[in-house]
Amino acid sequence: MALALAPAAAEVKPYAKVNGWTISRGERSCRMAMAYGGAGLNGLIINYDFNSDTSLVSFFDSSVKSVRTGDKKKLRVRFRMGNVSDDRWGKVQFVASSRDDDAGTMFTAEMKAGVLNSVATGNGVSFWYDDVLLKSYALDGSGKAVEKLRACSRDMAAANPVDPFKRSKDGAFRIIPNGSRER
Repeated sequence: MALALAPAAAEVKPYAKVNGWTISRGERSCRMAMAYGGAGLNGLIINYDFNSDTSLVSFFDSSVKSVRTGDKKKLRVRFRMGNVSDDRWGKVQFVASSRDDDAGTMFTAEMKAGVLNSVATGNGVSFWYDDVLLKSYALDGSGKAVEKLRACSRDMAAANPVDPFKRSKDGAFRIIPNGSRER
């Protein structure tokens, strides 16, 4: 099942600010975002859909300019839990979205249930292409931010109930603009 919302595709409305994280509501999901310092654009965005318990994890890398929109790259996702590296997510397929101004590339992947727990309890996350570190982010204050993200998404799901018996032609659920799922 795929979320129909790309991180930059929908208008977002502020929901809360928690420990430097901005929680916002989109059309069909909520997101938490953190802008990080350093050269160029640098940030982490996590969209969460309560109904599907699925997240889109996105990060921006201003140094990557050779990858084009639609390119798919398998990246290793590692969370740092204290002094231990949690490699259980392994390689995840990310889809690239390049900026027209050649300022860098946004990478986005759908990740299943549990990723929010890793974000909430981890103190860092890193993204690797083979043995090359692309980006590493501190997750300071993310526990409280994930609580707000879940609350935002629960509120949104309550306002837009889903018929659990409505399926698409291929049997999979699809999220459509009004927040329901189509057959």
